Amino acid sequence: MGRTWIMALEVKLENIDESDKYLYRARTLKIRISTSKTIRAPIRAITNTEMNAKATIPAEIPIEADIGFVNIKLSSGQRRNIKAFLKKNSVYNRIRDSIYYHLLRMQYFPLNVVLVQPTQPAISLLKTKHLKEKFLRMVVDLQIRDLGLNVVTIPWIELTPKELANIYRIYRNNLPDDIEVIPILDISEAESLERYLEALNPYLDQIQFIGVIYKKIATHKASYDVLWERLYDKDIAVLLIDVQREGASDIVPKVASPHYAEFIMGDITAEWVPFGGGAQKLPKRPVDTVIKFFDRSKLTIENLRDFKWNYDDWIDTIASSLNYEKTVIDALQNYPEAQRNPEKLSIIKAISKVHEFRESRDEFKRSQKYINQTDSIDYIKEKEALKKIFLGQKRL
Repeated sequence: MGRTWIMALEVKLENIDESDKYLYRARTLKIRISTSKTIRAPIRAITNTEMNAKATIPAEIPIEADIGFVNIKLSSGQRRNIKAFLKKNSVYNRIRDSIYYHLLRMQYFPLNVVLVQPTQPAISLLKTKHLKEKFLRMVVDLQIRDLGLNVVTIPWIELTPKELANIYRIYRNNLPDDIEVIPILDISEAESLERYLEALNPYLDQIQFIGVIYKKIATHKASYDVLWERLYDKDIAVLLIDVQREGASDIVPKVASPHYAEFIMGDITAEWVPFGGGAQKLPKRPVDTVIKFFDRSKLTIENLRDFKWNYDDWIDTIASSLNYEKTVIDALQNYPEAQRNPEKLSIIKAISKVHEFRESRDEFKRSQKYINQTDSIDYIKEKEALKKIFLGQKRL
């Protein structure tokens, strides 16, 4: 893939909602991609999993996205084994070709980001400094020389804070100015996160993006508070990676996690990408309790049975965001067939994913206007799930 030369990315804080009516301050950012293209955040990136879903639906459904995010996971098992990636040309080439394929499908998006992230068991196999250096060297070279990317991620591999800061410094000083380097952080422990951000502090005027591996907000409040306190007033976009579809809040378990995160600390959200592999398993429970859809009016994830209950015209509600494609309408009308048909189950699950991305992205763009006008509280009052989380049961 040839190198695409563009000017250096630039992130600028546009507005912080200084309203004192709720504890955290939502914000909007401008991300300049080129002299002619600027992205506004908070926004939702589209992942390779969501692009796969688009390809599964037998219809031409256009996707508009601001950011494409390819998330490839390396394992300690047989599939995409991290040691094989380091030692075997064939494995390296397969992973490179897979990423290249995903990027081809995303080539018209303004910005594309790739992350080759080891799973936790795979990280534990990088036991020595030599193996960690070898892995980073190969992954960075893959992104720059093989894929021609202008954005380079440094995967989370449990470097010490000092080591990560030093790696960032080396890459930043030795790569061309138009290549953006994104360090990826784990936020499992708030005290540890504090140390990493402190180590990166000398470079915060250079860093444009920081990647964060998502953890459930309700059980990691201290970590998100550290992230917010350190970065909410900085010209740095927080890329929240592997965001679970729902379950971020114990108060409203069905809240759509990306839309909760934008009011804590998530400028760009990319949903969870499974490791993949294996055949489609037919559900044991009724299919309309297994398949879930994004309810834009409430910002919740509802199973199909509840979604149908909430919307008399539920088929039209879903199909309207998917160009009223006949194959989509047919799949929705005949959804009970997915109970025993793996292919039809795959299609209706894909419809759910693509519908969610399109509706969610549009809703992010709508929320930007409220935040930019310091009207976050009015937006929160509109949305049942956010209202309950941030404002409780009091009268409004």
